[in-house]
Amino acid sequence: MLAEQENKIIGLIYEAALKPDIWNDVLAEVVKLTGSTTAILSITDQLCPGHDIVFSHNISQQCMQVYQDEKVKVIDMHLHAPQWNDKSLGDTLLSSFASYADMPGTDQFLFYEKCVKPTNITHVAAVLLERSIYSWAVFAVHRAPQLMQYSDQEAQVLQRLGMHFVVLYKFIDR
Repeated sequence: MLAEQENKIIGLIYEAALKPDIWNDVLAEVVKLTGSTTAILSITDQLCPGHDIVFSHNISQQCMQVYQDEKVKVIDMHLHAPQWNDKSLGDTLLSSFASYADMPGTDQFLFYEKCVKPTNITHVAAVLLERSIYSWAVFAVHRAPQLMQYSDQEAQVLQRLGMHFVVLYKFIDR
């Protein structure tokens, strides 16, 4: 059953490369597969902000506007990109935002107040699609605090899917 669901998502990933309007469907299927509550595909380029792209599933439009208008996505990149230093493109990272609520006056707390708290997420499993000094692209799924953290087995599923995201990253219409 898992292989069938993964194959369906892989097909959708390649279809989305040709029809960008179905990226939200891809994210919805990954959320369903992983038992997540939200998902985001974020491409941030500080040198060419007009090329930034964000697709999301189950994240309110208000939260997405904050992510765009307040440049929180740049804070996101600066906070989280260093966690990928020992990882390769397509690798996964399991993390938590739980401690951010206890860090007033920091970028972590700002990110918590603007993005984490309003979307009721804590646990994160992400796939690195691209990184440089001024840009990065990441696909992530999230779970609410009352749900279990992501397991290594779930990280492997995301890594298998992530290989296809990495291959098609350059073809995402931006």
